[in-house]
Amino acid sequence: MKSRMSRIFTALLLLALIAGAVSAQETSEPDPRMVAVGSLSASNLYLSYLVLGTVADGYKTGSYNEVETRSIALETMFLNGNITDALADMIEADIIDPAESEVVNEMIRSYVVLDNMARALISFVENEDDNGELYQAIRMEAWNRISDLLDLE
Repeated sequence: MKSRMSRIFTALLLLALIAGAVSAQETSEPDPRMVAVGSLSASNLYLSYLVLGTVADGYKTGSYNEVETRSIALETMFLNGNITDALADMIEADIIDPAESEVVNEMIRSYVVLDNMARALISFVENEDDNGELYQAIRMEAWNRISDLLDLE
């Protein structure tokens, strides 16, 4: 577990450093604001994935009921929507160079997949005909995106 957390921290730090350069600044030092944005965004992607997966597993085992599961999924979507909007605003403001913009765009695309994962979870708990296959497929897609973005195994 410690080794996995160390890899996650290293990946978050690398992503933060990538997002740390500001196009308006010609300096070798990353902007601490951009490092913070990169670190928080990367961490939130990972934790949002864990929240949705944990809640889905908890629903399946009876730890969460339909109302709780739906509520947590909707809250996750709402919070991630705010982050997606803020990241998009950063790109529109043209305060980061194209290489960093691509990383931010990949983060935004990953948040969209997490929203799809939350919607599929809600469908699973609300619709008895939903066998959860769509949720599982989106869950795998989300993990593949996030693990690639954060350079995790």
